[in-house]
Amino acid sequence: MIREQLKEQAKRSREERLRDMVPPNAPPEMVISASRHLDMLDEAVQEEAKTEMFPTREEIEDFIITPESWQNALRYYHEHRSELIADAAEQLKNAVSHRSPPFQVGSVAVSIGPDLEMNPEYKKWKGYNLKLKPGEVKGAQKKCAERNALEEAEFYSKAVFALVTVSKESTTGDSAKGQGVLHPCMDCRVMFRDLLKQGFLKEDTIILNVNNSKDPVVTEERTLKELLELYNDDPV
Repeated sequence: MIREQLKEQAKRSREERLRDMVPPNAPPEMVISASRHLDMLDEAVQEEAKTEMFPTREEIEDFIITPESWQNALRYYHEHRSELIADAAEQLKNAVSHRSPPFQVGSVAVSIGPDLEMNPEYKKWKGYNLKLKPGEVKGAQKKCAERNALEEAEFYSKAVFALVTVSKESTTGDSAKGQGVLHPCMDCRVMFRDLLKQGFLKEDTIILNVNNSKDPVVTEERTLKELLELYNDDPV
């Protein structure tokens, strides 16, 4: 969720926001999940308040990614790979799912953009899967961890050069082609293709999927091009 939406939600009382998120007479577990998510939103707003400068849309559009700066960004990913896995794993505790046992995914998108005084050139955007109400959800309304991380990154960045996801799961229910790791679902892959056309994702953007249910953890790293070629039978 982009930061303007976070700010708007913070203007309303907690009770009002909670009523919008859960139906009347909702079971206690649903209220607890919604309340926990509100805590996360409020924390995000507080974190933003510590940062005085974010790039404008014009600054983002004028920002040029040279081949050298892109390679430097990919080098940053490789140097901080373990840290990014830990950051994505940390998001698992915030995931909200109505499956039993819970289906939890944490994600971190790493982007490149204008280097402002208080906003580093490389920035991490974190996400987790969020489903507050039972029932099937598809497309942009399906708030997967990857989508939540990328939506916020898109508003303040030029491009994402790495996307890391962590889960103990190995399939979303569609054709599983990961080797013991959870691949992005078909809705996410549709989003990836759209963002690739827009230039926000690149063919060599790194997609790292991690299963942390075993010791040592299982990792699978591909470029976005390789991932989408693996799923070339997706309906488009």
